[in-house]
Amino acid sequence: MKKVKISDSAPRKYKINECLLKRSIGHRREAIRKLPKYLSISLNTLHNYRNILFSDSQDIPHEIVVLFEHYLNCRQEDC
Repeated sequence: MKKVKISDSAPRKYKINECLLKRSIGHRREAIRKLPKYLSISLNTLHNYRNILFSDSQDIPHEIVVLFEHYLNCRQEDC
């Protein structure tokens, strides 16, 4: 499988990175460490969710989006 480099400015479907970048570095690192356990997913899946582009057909399950919103204290429009 060929790896594809995704630029930081590429339009993403979900604003997970944006919500994380609004936090301090310490809180962001803690969130990335704790989120997989909180969401019952692997760290790799978390990174895949963070990198879903706007043009991709892939989606995050609704239950996971709700848990992201709850953990990151952001509204659905913001995440």
